[in-house]
Amino acid sequence: MPYKANEPRRHKIPKARYRVENWAAYDASLRRRGDLTLWVTPEAITAWTPPKTGRRVGQRATRTSPSRWG
Repeated sequence: MPYKANEPRRHKIPKARYRVENWAAYDASLRRRGDLTLWVTPEAITAWTPPKTGRRVGQRATRTSPSRWG
């Protein structure tokens, strides 16, 4: 294994270590990391939903309570 032959004499670059100095900004950035904000105009919302037909479509009106779904 030639890459291990001179290992004790090779220059080793240390891994960079970072220290947090502004904890308030760091905590806020962690909270924002998973945040996804969408800006939708009212025109897009009206174009997105289909026009009302007056008929019931989808789930029935009566359902069992969530506690009974087991």
